[in-house]
Amino acid sequence: MFLRLTFIAIACCFGLSAFGQSSRYASHGLQQLAASVQAASGQACDRAQIFAWGENRVSVTEDSLGRIDHIGWDIFPERIRQENPSPVYRFVERYLLELYLTSELPTPRQRLREDKVTLRFPGHEDEPLKDNIGQHLPQFDQQTSLLVLTDNNRYSVSVYRDGQPLFVMHFPIRYELLWGMNKKEAEGNFYPSLLLFQTPAPPPASLCPPKQRPHWSRQRKAATSCRATSTG
Repeated sequence: MFLRLTFIAIACCFGLSAFGQSSRYASHGLQQLAASVQAASGQACDRAQIFAWGENRVSVTEDSLGRIDHIGWDIFPERIRQENPSPVYRFVERYLLELYLTSELPTPRQRLREDKVTLRFPGHEDEPLKDNIGQHLPQFDQQTSLLVLTDNNRYSVSVYRDGQPLFVMHFPIRYELLWGMNKKEAEGNFYPSLLLFQTPAPPPASLCPPKQRPHWSRQRKAATSCRATSTG
């Protein structure tokens, strides 16, 4: 018990030192993104919500610790997320929102080159990137399909409607890029999350059968199961 309490105390100290005692966001990047969204839209991203902005919507979610863990365009339906779980959904939503809000150096095109990300809106190649993001984000309906491919080095995300591509994005599989946080922040996120874990308490002694020699197989199974649970 003493060792477990000591471990929790260390985890608390590590997590607090990495993020600050009053951190409301899972990463510094999300905190900056929230400030940029509020400055541009007037909407605070300090709680879980979905709000309209122009022709699109912005999604804000919280993790199990009550911190904001995602801010991005609301693009991919929950049905797709549940049927085919993948980190690409949140990345695409967050990254496109970050590009949309980029107004200083590096420019959106420069950032794409630096991150080795390819982004295309077929049929709108001549329009400014910000206009493409603001006006041509993929909208999912019964005629829309999604294709996600990977070769263990890069992801490819394509959205089609009636067989015609609407949106194509290629990006490398790098932790810092996908999750928008550095290694130190990732470690800081890991340790506080351990505080949510609690070892199940053993069952009361009254629920275990009396210690006696079992006379047939069903009694032996019950006795064995109770012993295994009480020692775990």
